Amino acid sequence: MKGRSYSCIWIFVALVIFVTFRAACGLLNSSPSYPQKSITTSESTPLLRTGEYGILDLGVDSPVWVFTTVDDMKEFDRLISVDDQLGAAKQTLEGKSILVDRRTKVLKIGAGFYGAEVRIYEGKYIGESGWVKSRWLKPLPDENGS
Repeated sequence: MKGRSYSCIWIFVALVIFVTFRAACGLLNSSPSYPQKSITTSESTPLLRTGEYGILDLGVDSPVWVFTTVDDMKEFDRLISVDDQLGAAKQTLEGKSILVDRRTKVLKIGAGFYGAEVRIYEGKYIGESGWVKSRWLKPLPDENGS
């Protein structure tokens, strides 16, 4: 009989923990909230699709890095995350990245988990291709210049 009462206590404790956890996570609502079809962000810049033209822009008056490979882009992120500016500059000197003028016209030719592959369509590096962060790709400005 004693073993059975301990089993009941453990089941009760487990049930209380489960209900508390679900309540804390907001899972006990009668009407679950599903994400909207269209998710908006504070930066409502539409993403470019493969085959579309756009411009490279960091959002500040600065050149934009274009990386030779996805691995070079990941390495750059690692270097910047530990504030190794010398290592990041060395990447450019070794030819693993190039600095392209802000607002340079590009064609998105591929996409991956870490970014987008682009072909440069104007400037010093015309014809070159490489990888950039997707957030650095912006749609072409309309005729009004916006």
